[in-house]
Amino acid sequence: MSFEPKCEEIVIKSLKQISSDENANVIITLGEDSKVKLVSTSVFSTVEKVVPSTKSAQIELRIKAEAIVKNQNGEYECLKNENVMSVLVVNNYLDINSPVFAVSKVKRINSQTSGNNINVETVIGLSIYSVFEEKQACVVDVGVENQKIITATLSDIVANSTQEFNLESELEQPQGVKKILTYESDVILQNVEAGNDLITLVGSLNTNLVYLTDDEVPKLKNQFFSQSFSHELLYSNLTVNDKVWTILELNQTKLELEGELNSAKGTILLSANLMANVLVQKDELKPIVIDAFCPDYYLNMTSCAIENPQLPSILILSDRIDGSVSLSDDSPRIDRILCVTESNVDVESTEAIEQGVIVKGKLSCNIVFTLDDEECSVNSCFAVIPFENRIKCDIEHNVTVVGKVKGVDARNKRAKEIDIIADVEFCISSSSSSTVNMISNISLGEKRKNTDCAFKIYFVDSAEDLWALSKKLGVSSQVLSEQNPELEFPIIEPKQIVVYQERVIS
Repeated sequence: MSFEPKCEEIVIKSLKQISSDENANVIITLGEDSKVKLVSTSVFSTVEKVVPSTKSAQIELRIKAEAIVKNQNGEYECLKNENVMSVLVVNNYLDINSPVFAVSKVKRINSQTSGNNINVETVIGLSIYSVFEEKQACVVDVGVENQKIITATLSDIVANSTQEFNLESELEQPQGVKKILTYESDVILQNVEAGNDLITLVGSLNTNLVYLTDDEVPKLKNQFFSQSFSHELLYSNLTVNDKVWTILELNQTKLELEGELNSAKGTILLSANLMANVLVQKDELKPIVIDAFCPDYYLNMTSCAIENPQLPSILILSDRIDGSVSLSDDSPRIDRILCVTESNVDVESTEAIEQGVIVKGKLSCNIVFTLDDEECSVNSCFAVIPFENRIKCDIEHNVTVVGKVKGVDARNKRAKEIDIIADVEFCISSSSSSTVNMISNISLGEKRKNTDCAFKIYFVDSAEDLWALSKKLGVSSQVLSEQNPELEFPIIEPKQIVVYQERVIS
């Protein structure tokens, strides 16, 4: 005889990350004055739209490029241009019904002057996140005792419903500023917590300001600012018990000045437009059979295992990357470092170790400096510093690491060598899943053997071992161990012990 339990399908949703590197080009026109010296270039990338389809997703990117140049009159200028490109990413996880969003990051830049143009070649790293659905059978309503299991349900996310919010920061202005050429901003999310119908985001907005001094001969300089923020994002049907995972992306920034530029009273108002891609994991109770009791028969149960997905856990840790770069032997000596721009961390590989992770990659930055020659000419070099950092942290599986530069200090050393020290924040995310055993079939086994016999219940306060218990109760140790197989020694708390006058198989 066998039971015929009712079955239903549980939809298990898990988050999948797809990575892709794409090449992009932006041309900056110099105009009539083509005899300029290229000092530095910067590239910014944002995702405009994501359109998923079966096994693919169409992603529209906006690429903005800026170049700082020095013209024939010795004046510095900042030239800009942008390009919109479309990328098709193919992966079996992608589906038209699956929520998808994407974030982009500039990984490498190469700039060259050609005629009246500056050709900016860049590599854009795309991270595409998709909610992947999988159905699992669940046994319910079998007429025996049911217990419950918690399964993960991820909320739907799509790119065009990304939530935006504005952040305004007031920064202390460096003294003696003649002209601000450009600025680079980046946002770092440090913590995210779920509340009642809201999400609290805590992070920092880092900005590198490139400007000219008001000296007789203006000098090119830069300064890093870091502004912390805490923001509440409205999110309906959210509770403090839900788990939240968020990716924060900088959409656009706007810089305004108050007060006189060359006075200490001036301030910088930085307005940032941020986009938050939110994932919510809700715990849903599903009845399944974990254990069952039938008074007359033993039950034979067949089990199967399913994966219970968990949202990635995120950890933000600060670290330092240092190295050096040397000029060629025939180059003049370095006079002084003017500024550092175009800073970027490209993580190439990660390796999980005991109590931590090894992160390998490259730090790149553009260093602008003057040479000790008759004209005190301005030059620049693009430095690439390989690094291997061992980061201590508690991580699980499927580790991904993203590095962001908070600030770079460059100092000339031994005339033709530059030391580079960068403060970096590593965003470490890891995901895991737990295996849950579920009953797929139940059938009746052998009939239970019972006898109606007298028994005694003893209440024992303590006993050092089985022999001491046998002596205290006047019952043989064999009978005690057979009829009470769950006994553990020493007994230090009051315990009920059942002894039958005739042994029974229960």
